[in-house]
Amino acid sequence: MTKLKLQPKFIWPEAKFSSLSFFKKTHSDTVEAELKTLYPNVFPVLFSSARAGLVNLLIFLKANKLTNVWTPLYSSHCVLESISRIGFPCSDILNAQISVVYHQWGYKQEYSSQNQIIIEDSADSFFLPGDIIFPNDGNFQLVSLPKSLGCYGGGILLCKSEEDAQMIRKIRNTKINNTYLHFLLKLLGRHNKQLYFYWDSFESALGYPPNLLCTDVLNKMEKIDLFVKQIKDNIRTFKAEGIYSEENTLPDRLPCAIPFQNFQNLTNTVGNSIKEYRMFNTSYCYNNTHFEKVLPIPIHKDINKLFIEQFLRNVHNPIS
Repeated sequence: MTKLKLQPKFIWPEAKFSSLSFFKKTHSDTVEAELKTLYPNVFPVLFSSARAGLVNLLIFLKANKLTNVWTPLYSSHCVLESISRIGFPCSDILNAQISVVYHQWGYKQEYSSQNQIIIEDSADSFFLPGDIIFPNDGNFQLVSLPKSLGCYGGGILLCKSEEDAQMIRKIRNTKINNTYLHFLLKLLGRHNKQLYFYWDSFESALGYPPNLLCTDVLNKMEKIDLFVKQIKDNIRTFKAEGIYSEENTLPDRLPCAIPFQNFQNLTNTVGNSIKEYRMFNTSYCYNNTHFEKVLPIPIHKDINKLFIEQFLRNVHNPIS
């Protein structure tokens, strides 16, 4: 069988920035008001990134280096770096005071604990307009806008309490200095790895979203209905092929990828296209984990019919 050359795709949509954002001034209050309209049962606080939102939240929760903050195995470096900036990353659920529960790629992961503060990490969930679900009854939920809407930055902290949101916003607003310059470092970092490194090193310590970023976020939010249609169309196609299951999904969000387990015969044809394998908790419960190597099949807004057709052709005609 001839190998198919698929166009490279990633688990999350491509983060894009429009130069038109330079010509319009948008404040974070405007974006947060629009988010409140979309998600009426929560109180959103906009940050420059989800990792910065996590750091500001830990400050609000009065965490320190003696505070054990649990996060799952195989957590990303940005989560571990953010926790380390304020608290102490912990792998022992029983000894944690705060837990960051990652709903990987938009799938529900259950977690039970006593006397712990739970932060729902829904970084790469695509939330549908309407009421937001807190799967493990946490008081806070984090979303990464590059991973959901393809923004060139931005993160949302969804709070159950308006009072909490106001206090966290005050903490964020103390970090307004140099945020515009810092965002420019990220833009220039597309062409200079050293500049991107500087941005990446300091991002979680800041958090105030500059007007340029707010304009970009608002522009992407205006296309949410189109994005929803694109993702649902992709899901419908994979579901018809028996590859996608609604089990462990949540009604308030759409996943960005499918954890595909039967990838052994697809390694040479599809693996390089989707770039990498990941570890995924197939027990869907962090109190009793079972991590397996899976091939994440992206289904987000950037995935087109040609990619899906070529992937399905490989599934039906695997290399022996």
